[in-house]
Amino acid sequence: MKKRIIALSVVGVALLVYLGVYLYLYTFVPDRSGTEKVPGLSSEVQVYYDAYGIPHIEATNEQDAFRALGYVHAKDRLFQMEMIRRVARGRLSEILGPDLLEVDKLFRTLRLDQFAESYVANLDKEKPYVKLSESYLAGVNAYIENGEMPLEFSILGIEPEPFTLSDSIAIAGYMAYTFAAALKQEPFLTFVQTELGQEYLPDLKYDLHPSGELSPARFQYGKPGSNNVDITEERKQSRIAVLREIAGLAHRADVFRHSIGMFEGSNAWAIAPEKSTSGQAMLAGDPHISFSQPQVWFEAHIKTPELEIYGHYLAGIPVPLLGHNYSKAWSITMFQNDDMDLYAESLNPQNPGQTMYRGQPEDIIKEEVTIKVKGEDDVKYTVRQTRHGPILNDVLETIEDKPPISLKWAFHDESNSILEAFYLMMKSENMAEFEEGVKRIGAPGLNVMYADSGGNISWWAAAKLPRRDAAANPSFMLEGTGGQEWSGYLPFAQNPQKKNPESGYLITANEQPRQEKIPGYYNFAYRAYRVDSFLANEEYVSPDEMKALQSDITFSYALEQIKVIRRIIEKDIPANNQSRTAFAFLIRWDGVYGSESVGASIFTELLFQIARAAAEDEFGDEFFEAFAGARFYYDSVGTMLANPDSPYWDDRSTEKKETQKEMVLKAWENTLSVLDDELGSNPGNWIWRRLHTVEYVHPIGRKWPFNLLFNVGPFPAVGSTETVFNMYHGQNSGLHKVKVGPSTRRIIDFADPANSLGITPTGNSGVALDSHYDDQAQTYLKREYRPQILDLTELKRDVEPLRLLP
Repeated sequence: MKKRIIALSVVGVALLVYLGVYLYLYTFVPDRSGTEKVPGLSSEVQVYYDAYGIPHIEATNEQDAFRALGYVHAKDRLFQMEMIRRVARGRLSEILGPDLLEVDKLFRTLRLDQFAESYVANLDKEKPYVKLSESYLAGVNAYIENGEMPLEFSILGIEPEPFTLSDSIAIAGYMAYTFAAALKQEPFLTFVQTELGQEYLPDLKYDLHPSGELSPARFQYGKPGSNNVDITEERKQSRIAVLREIAGLAHRADVFRHSIGMFEGSNAWAIAPEKSTSGQAMLAGDPHISFSQPQVWFEAHIKTPELEIYGHYLAGIPVPLLGHNYSKAWSITMFQNDDMDLYAESLNPQNPGQTMYRGQPEDIIKEEVTIKVKGEDDVKYTVRQTRHGPILNDVLETIEDKPPISLKWAFHDESNSILEAFYLMMKSENMAEFEEGVKRIGAPGLNVMYADSGGNISWWAAAKLPRRDAAANPSFMLEGTGGQEWSGYLPFAQNPQKKNPESGYLITANEQPRQEKIPGYYNFAYRAYRVDSFLANEEYVSPDEMKALQSDITFSYALEQIKVIRRIIEKDIPANNQSRTAFAFLIRWDGVYGSESVGASIFTELLFQIARAAAEDEFGDEFFEAFAGARFYYDSVGTMLANPDSPYWDDRSTEKKETQKEMVLKAWENTLSVLDDELGSNPGNWIWRRLHTVEYVHPIGRKWPFNLLFNVGPFPAVGSTETVFNMYHGQNSGLHKVKVGPSTRRIIDFADPANSLGITPTGNSGVALDSHYDDQAQTYLKREYRPQILDLTELKRDVEPLRLLP
């Protein structure tokens, strides 16, 4: 009896502690009604929160509306704003300790912090977009001054500093960096070219497609022809050592940045009225961004006498990057143009503080940088810069004394006006005015998809496209001594673009633009092919078909490769029951990455094991990571499978010369072993949902026990890397944890723009325990939607507003 009383007492105390902690944490949930004061407002602003915690802001003027937007954005997302500002400005170590020093040094060396200060100092402060941006930031700072600080600030023992316009510019620079693949791909390709030899390049299929056309033949590979890349002078081993370290650094930085948000791919398409079942233009868009918690977008609807916009905002960015209203809608995808080049600098043998350019010495510019590190002494180091840009060696002590490699990047051009671009797009009243905004996008490069109530559809590949010297092949590291330079940018009129095409539709999915050979790191063309083939074969397209297309999880590329694999090894696979049963599942698979699919699990593991068997011995660990993450990965493996004479089939670690069949059989045996270890010996249990999961990780939730409070998931997930519903897990063995996916899915039909559709991965709030922290998570994974409200009649009748007073 006494033991029972003690046990009940312990349980009672535990429940009281749990209740106390819960009530304490709940105090951080923001109020969404009542009255709050926001200094600087000229009149009252009313904010109506809908059933998903999305603020609908009504104000008498734009300045008040955007001051209120900054205030409510900070109320829900202040810690996210703090973190993305810190990663962009190289200040993570200050609050998280020395583990993040390498990331800080990378971004300080990229000079986002310094560039942002210089950029803002030269702005015309009277421009409307600057004034509106300052109003937004004043609202953020009003919340910092008067509002409840998020729990995360207490955990880390920090207080936020006021936000400035230079913070917004640095954040835009961080966004631009996440688009770029140069730091991963150029070191890798330069290594293959100089260390392995020219014969190893053709199978990689890294170069631009001759036409960019989309057809099933794109995924039916043949033996490649000879490579047309001319090898310049032989690079020194020390340069390769620097490149290897740079590739590894970029990969390590990505591991943390996934919990902040980084851009990877996207889909968007527009349907003209003559092809739409509603008789009006329609637009669909789903930018693919790394999954994090909070999710990357903050949705808000602004309504004033002069402006109405339902927008998706990044933390700290005062203008919407996605938006719609009754008259227009737009979405973006990553252009993937190459606006970043690595240069191998040659030092002056008489003076190591100079580089040689066209036979003449030039001084290296030096800047002393100090990084504060939690719990340790400040770290001081020197950032060096050449005419091309910052020297990347300075990030890592291991390569400081190696031959310098610098980075030239279009974002560093101060004529780039990304905030003004989206301000003008938001304010535009017709397609011509909208295009004037698009023209101002310099970096990052963006595909902008547009539709309006007048029946127009349009697509622009917006970026400043460098003019490069004929000798400059931007797939590889360039020589910094002159002759491989940039000479300005192409005029915008030469950028790929289309308006109101005869086909009645436009698409963009990060693919190489058709009939264009613009240098870039374009994504595997499958998503673009899948969307294009569907729309081309439909006489009319309905909103329901738009939803089905955004939700598509078919991967017919896999079926083409299974045919090839079957020809190579079917007669020689091990005769045991597990092997034969698994092979039967593989060849009968329909190519759909559904939750119960066995074939999906087997193919995904097998393709990776084939890539590993073929290329890991050539590339080594760092560069194999770069290859597995390269956007030409699928094309490369497909080409290797089609080429029995590929040099990659020989295992360089053995004396004999292996054949394609031997290496694919080895990959098959490794596949069986991995799946047996993960899921048991019965292939019937190797279903996709047991391997493929998604967890939305908070920056603090990377460590126990904070993951229990801040993270959302893990959940089983359908889809896969490069399906239209792009649940990107990268390329790896064993469990497949989704890293990137649709950050929102939107469908706007101008037959009923007031009831457009949208969804986000978790919720609109960034406050743990808030009901809107994860209230969309299951709807999202079911590939369903919720309304994006423009008509506030019912909302005003049903809810009390949050009243913001001067």
